[in-house]
Amino acid sequence: HTTAIGKGVLAHLPAGEVGDLVAATGLPGRTPNTLTTPQALYAQLAAVRSLGYAIDDEENEPTIRCIGAAVLGPSGRPVGGVSVTTVTFLVSREEIESYAPALRAAAEALAPLL
Repeated sequence: HTTAIGKGVLAHLPAGEVGDLVAATGLPGRTPNTLTTPQALYAQLAAVRSLGYAIDDEENEPTIRCIGAAVLGPSGRPVGGVSVTTVTFLVSREEIESYAPALRAAAEALAPLL
């Protein structure tokens, strides 16, 4: 729940499975930006499904910004992910979001290989 790949994968799991994971592990905060309530996480996962990618904007580590997308297997279930990680002082949020089309294309290109 604190990384772009993690949110990308969670967004493509059945809601009940995500709920079970949240109940079992909680949503511990790693930075002040970490999503720590189920409502915030579920809202973000809905956005991830709509956009096709997730952002970690200093949610896992200070000064680290990441964009990630799930790689889906033949059944549509996530089997992994691809991401680009950078530091906040080199790449803005707007710039990393501009990587989304290439990132989604890379994730889609990997899917048939799995």
